[in-house]
Amino acid sequence: MAREACLLAALAAGCGLRSLGGEPRLDSAEPVFVCLDALPATVTLGGDGFTPAVRDLVGDGGVVLPAVRLTRVKTLMGVPVLAEATVIENDPDSGVVRVRWTSEQRMEFDVVADLGLEAGIYDVAVENPGGESAAMPSALVLAPSPTITGRYPATVLGSPWGDVVIEVLGTPFIFHGSASPLFYFEHGTWSYWTRAAGGCHSTFVRGEVMSHCARIESLVWRGALRDEPAGSHAFYVSSLPGNTCFGRSSMIIEIVPCPNVTLVTPDVVCLAQGDRTISLSGSNLDFYEAGDPIVEVGETWADVVSLEDCTALPTPGLVRCGTIEFTLPARDPVEAADQTIAVWGLVSDPGCYFEPPILTVVPPPLIGSGRAAVEAWGATWVAELTGEFIVHAGSYPLVSFADAPAEAGVSAIGCDLISPTAYLCTTIHVPIPEDLALDGTYVEVAVSNPPPVGCTVESVVRLEVSP
Repeated sequence: MAREACLLAALAAGCGLRSLGGEPRLDSAEPVFVCLDALPATVTLGGDGFTPAVRDLVGDGGVVLPAVRLTRVKTLMGVPVLAEATVIENDPDSGVVRVRWTSEQRMEFDVVADLGLEAGIYDVAVENPGGESAAMPSALVLAPSPTITGRYPATVLGSPWGDVVIEVLGTPFIFHGSASPLFYFEHGTWSYWTRAAGGCHSTFVRGEVMSHCARIESLVWRGALRDEPAGSHAFYVSSLPGNTCFGRSSMIIEIVPCPNVTLVTPDVVCLAQGDRTISLSGSNLDFYEAGDPIVEVGETWADVVSLEDCTALPTPGLVRCGTIEFTLPARDPVEAADQTIAVWGLVSDPGCYFEPPILTVVPPPLIGSGRAAVEAWGATWVAELTGEFIVHAGSYPLVSFADAPAEAGVSAIGCDLISPTAYLCTTIHVPIPEDLALDGTYVEVAVSNPPPVGCTVESVVRLEVSP
């Protein structure tokens, strides 16, 4: 403190003091990393003996601060280089101030673009006006923001479960000790760790390993991605450890919600009497254009799969479709039951959980008896057929007697719900055509499941008028 007081008094009084002398000691330089694309940047030096001097009063007088010398000793990959030192000092003639002295223990200097410094690892030295100096080897790293040349995957899902690892290619990506570059989407979703994944070259900076890598992997929580707007997103990656020196990718990553099938048409179908075409509709049905989607119903593979109402997404090769259409072959019958529909080829992964669409497969109608009771309902004769019949979405089976369609007004009883839109009934009441002979008449009856369920059964029944 006495030396500093003396120096300050000398500076104020102009007493001709030239230098207080002494060897400086350089203990720290912060920050370690400086982004060449975010200049000017200030570096703070700590130590002791940073001693200015006063010019001879015979001249113009003034104060001479310690100078800073930066010497590039390695490339970012750790390859040694020979380079002349760059001196950073104030220029009293032009009034440029690049060095600021606070005390013998602390001073600052500015790294500016005009210095023309290259990317690399630098020794830092402080030199007092009297020529005494101290150096700190491999104390400062200068690097540009990264150039990003690739990313995978190009599409990620904003599902509420799990994580996604995003691989980024480019240079430079620098790791130092436990610190690493950062990754984030333009709307603010950050990775919560990044690791080196390849193309790395290592050296030592400040006693810790520094790695320069060409490939990194960043882990992003999908729950955060769910809050990102769906669509095309730019992303940023820093070249240096910590929240500095970000490069914006010219590539985009497509964030898509999980796919969801909301409609199966028809949702109830009979497959026993021919090929049937089924369509699935929903939201976020995204596919790679070059891929071949596959549909499986139960254990049966669909013959033909086509994508309808498709539009291209910003991610090259990716399309979003409104409908998936497929045909189930009659040659490979599907068991009559509720069958899960699996769609392979959707841009999806285990992180997306949604209820799989269900197709209710039913058998053809069943006429369970060779006799049909007939009774008068007012002015109309009605035949009662027993067996198994489907009522779908308010539509009843289609019935004909000897090729003559039944009168309107088919009804059903003994019904159980088998799907959200269909009932299986044990009895139907069918108005008989007026010109049909009644008691004791044998007649050919055809019963079809209501459209679009399909399948028809034919049988000969005896009409018996109830007393």
